[in-house]
Amino acid sequence: MPLTKGERIDIILLLGAGTTRSYSAHFKFNSQNADNPRQGGKTDMKFKKTGSVADASRSEIPKAGTDEDMSTQVPAAIARSPTKGTRPLSTQTGISQNSIVRILGDNEWHSYKLQMLQHLTEGDSDRRVEFCEWSLNMHVNVERLSWKRDCQRKDETNPVYCSIR
Repeated sequence: MPLTKGERIDIILLLGAGTTRSYSAHFKFNSQNADNPRQGGKTDMKFKKTGSVADASRSEIPKAGTDEDMSTQVPAAIARSPTKGTRPLSTQTGISQNSIVRILGDNEWHSYKLQMLQHLTEGDSDRRVEFCEWSLNMHVNVERLSWKRDCQRKDETNPVYCSIR
């Protein structure tokens, strides 16, 4: 858990200028904060280096791929061609594939391609009728088999317990 600004100032005040006080301050602080015992020394080093107990400002590089313009262009491109994947879309727009996936996630879209795998063709009705006839004929063959627990016929080549009527 990070320290508050007041706790950091207290550490610096406890450390003081003398070596004896600094050791006792480190010991006292470390015993009070057992979850992060090195925090006192880190705060002391930060104060000596920067002259302040405040956290250093972090300069974030603005993300060019997820700006407002790209956040509208990427969903529009996906809407135009829903079968296009994220890799060709990244080369088309000039931003990284991770940025495209992030934009799609922010807009609650999925990053997988829509693929039509099963569709009807001209010969499907004939094949369906043929399958129905085949399954009706198989019913006659299956009636000859009787699967029982009590059956003890065990073949050496095929160790399945079954009886044939």
